[in-house]
Amino acid sequence: MDYSKLKGFKPACLAAAIAATLLTSGQLSAEGLVLEEVVVTAQKRAENLQDIAASITAVSSAALDDNGITSFTDATKMIPGLNMTQTNATNTQVSLRGVTYDRQSAANEAVDVYWNGAVYRASAMFTSMFDVERIEVLRGPQGTLQGKTSPAGAILMHTKRPSFDGVEGQVKASVSDDGTNIGEFGLSLPVSETLAIRLAGIYNSNEGKGNTNVYTGTQDDTDVTGSRITVVYEPSDDFSAILTSEYVENSVLETFQVVGSGVHGDISLADNLGVTARPHAVEIQTEISTLELNLNDVGGHTITSVTSYNSTEMSEYNDLDVGDVVAGEFHSSDVEQDVYTFAQELRIDRNDDSWWQYTAGVYYAKTNTHILNYADVAPNSASFGVDVEISIELEEFGYFTHNRIELTEDSELQVGLRYSRIRRDDISTLAFGSFIQPLTTSPDGVDDAFTGGVKYIYNLSDDLMAYTSLDASYRPSGSGVNPRISANAHRLSFNEENTLAFEVGFKSTLFDGRMQLNGALYQQHFNEYQNFFQEMEMYDSAGLFVDPLVGNNDAIATGIELEAVGLISEDWRATMALSYNDFKFADGEVGYCNDGTPPASAEEFISTCELGGQRVGDSPNWSVSMSSDYNIPLETVDVFIRGLYKFNGDRQSPSIAGAAGGNGSYSVLDVFTGVRSKDQLWEVSLWAKNILDKAAETKKFTMESSGYREVAVEAERSLGASLRYNFSL
Repeated sequence: MDYSKLKGFKPACLAAAIAATLLTSGQLSAEGLVLEEVVVTAQKRAENLQDIAASITAVSSAALDDNGITSFTDATKMIPGLNMTQTNATNTQVSLRGVTYDRQSAANEAVDVYWNGAVYRASAMFTSMFDVERIEVLRGPQGTLQGKTSPAGAILMHTKRPSFDGVEGQVKASVSDDGTNIGEFGLSLPVSETLAIRLAGIYNSNEGKGNTNVYTGTQDDTDVTGSRITVVYEPSDDFSAILTSEYVENSVLETFQVVGSGVHGDISLADNLGVTARPHAVEIQTEISTLELNLNDVGGHTITSVTSYNSTEMSEYNDLDVGDVVAGEFHSSDVEQDVYTFAQELRIDRNDDSWWQYTAGVYYAKTNTHILNYADVAPNSASFGVDVEISIELEEFGYFTHNRIELTEDSELQVGLRYSRIRRDDISTLAFGSFIQPLTTSPDGVDDAFTGGVKYIYNLSDDLMAYTSLDASYRPSGSGVNPRISANAHRLSFNEENTLAFEVGFKSTLFDGRMQLNGALYQQHFNEYQNFFQEMEMYDSAGLFVDPLVGNNDAIATGIELEAVGLISEDWRATMALSYNDFKFADGEVGYCNDGTPPASAEEFISTCELGGQRVGDSPNWSVSMSSDYNIPLETVDVFIRGLYKFNGDRQSPSIAGAAGGNGSYSVLDVFTGVRSKDQLWEVSLWAKNILDKAAETKKFTMESSGYREVAVEAERSLGASLRYNFSL
């Protein structure tokens, strides 16, 4: 591993220091002081996290509350190797183990997201997060048990379910100096011994990224409202039904932040200014409902059905002239997008004490996407526009089995297999006045593949498990849409992707349960990796322009992950986790690039160059998360001090050559202090997020001819207060 890129930061030394602290502080062998068991459902059944042969991070609702996590993106502070970038309300990226997915790529997700067991759109998850029970992050190829195959991993979000024990719930409120006001509640109501309901809701009003538009003087403004109902029916131990339905509205008015020097003078990161003639306005409505049915004790088996329906409806009014190239004029791009998904999974699990445990099932999902996009051909050309209409129907079928075979008292073999079949039908047209042109390059495309994995687990002792695994995953071929590409429209198509990953790891529980130390080492090979090349200079019959394009190239990812959590004393808990992910193009690969020289003609179309050995994407190699929670017991209340630290390594923009495209490493520190009741029914806290006010770019874009370029930045320092109250009747 190349530690030279850390510029003085030594994660190995940091890990040693944390471990030494955990080992030497207090009497680690004291009786009665143990870490709580973390139960997850990453393998479709409830299991202790320490018993699963995979690299998984689980974040509980208590940890989310303690560290002031109020959004999906904030959760990455606690999960190294996971990066979630939201340049604006509709431009989102999710990256895990260095493998990035951009929703604009038209490819299948590299990191799939699931909501209460149902597949969900990652972009919808960025909208809100409330009344959450836990988040599970599964690293590595998902080719067997999850609803879809994905090369980098999966994120599972589980919301809280109602309690049958009595009326109970929680209310939370938070305010800050950046204009954020958040109110949240969850309420469980047992109707009878067999029926219970939980209601939850959120209101979040904030100033978004805090930018101001130089033309209109308007500031960013975001309003989110959401509600959820969960109904659980358990007439007996042998049957249960869980119905959950959520609806969220998100209204955004924002300006894209820029830096540089142009007609509006010098603009720096600290200025939080945008120069578009029209702010970006977005309205998003998301809805998701799931019905889970469980039939237990059927000849030693459990039969589970998960049915889901979700929709995302979005209206977006945009100014494409982000850098104000044509001063004072807007380049209109108005988008209406509707996405509807129905999914059904049916599986059977053997749940007796047999030496052979298995899961088998079928999966089906159908997604309909309809997009209407009207764009002016140039700034201030409202009478000359291009209409693009896109209709996509995607059907996915899956048949899977996962088997656990007890070889000896201390060893186990797991074998999984999945057959996937994907049918995609695109109908896309371009209209320019009376001229209409079809844009679809590969209608009625069908792909299929076998994926799966093999794991060998050996228990060296009751508290130490080692494993090795070989996992395969897959993404189908596809095609993008770009009305500016005409003679080279075939370039919009991309090939299917296959990936194979080898991983070795261990999980350990030390000092009579007071410390856990887990680690994994992996290497993953991508055949025809679907890379989203952003801001590529192209030359076609439409002229010279800058747009993204998906290309296929072989790539290799290598990495290591380490996670430690320990109880230093009865009142002091500390965690440390680090991730190193080195994702590079394979030697000899040639692909799209911006080498400083634009393509000379429409025949050449786009520049290509040697990519072998270059980093893929713009995720950092190194990331480290640390947290510490110290409790000071007083006579009637407890005082606490908490800290959450995240280090992000340097990164290189794949769209910008040389030093100009580099972003240096940076760290963010959040600090919390306050008081809570002895029984933890209430808590009042004061906090500072990004207390050192670190100004750092999280994504870099190319400079426009106006002298300005768009940036995505880490949120500036905010000071605030929070109140949390738990109640039961």
